[in-house]
Amino acid sequence: MASKINEAHEHIAKAEKNLKTSMTKWKPDFDSAASEYAKAAVCFKNAKQFEQAKDAYLKEAEYHTENKALFHAAKAIEQAGMMMKVSFPQCPCYICVIPQIEPCEIWERTSFYFIYYTLCTM
Repeated sequence: MASKINEAHEHIAKAEKNLKTSMTKWKPDFDSAASEYAKAAVCFKNAKQFEQAKDAYLKEAEYHTENKALFHAAKAIEQAGMMMKVSFPQCPCYICVIPQIEPCEIWERTSFYFIYYTLCTM
C-alpha cells in the first residue's frame, strides 16, 4: 500500500514538473500533466485512498479541459464520481464533484447532462 502511495506522489511530482515554465519551455505541457495525474489516481485507487484518487481525477479533468480534450475531461470527472460512490455509499447522488470543474463555452450541454444522468443513476 505504501509503495503505491509513494508511486502516486512521484507521478504528481512529474505532473507538477510538466506544468512549470522556464526560459526554454514557454508553455505548460497540460497533456503530460493530465496523463501523470491519471496514473497517480490509479495508484491511489489501488491503495484504497479514494479521496486522493478523486482529487487526482479532478486535476486530470482540469488539465484535459485546458488542453481542449473535453471527452477525456468528462471521463476523468466520471471516474471522480466513481471514487465518491466508493467513499460515500450513503450519498444518493455522486454528482457533487462536477461543480469543482468550471464548464467552458465549448462544453456541450448534452455531454454535461449525460454525465449527470450516468452518475446519478449508478
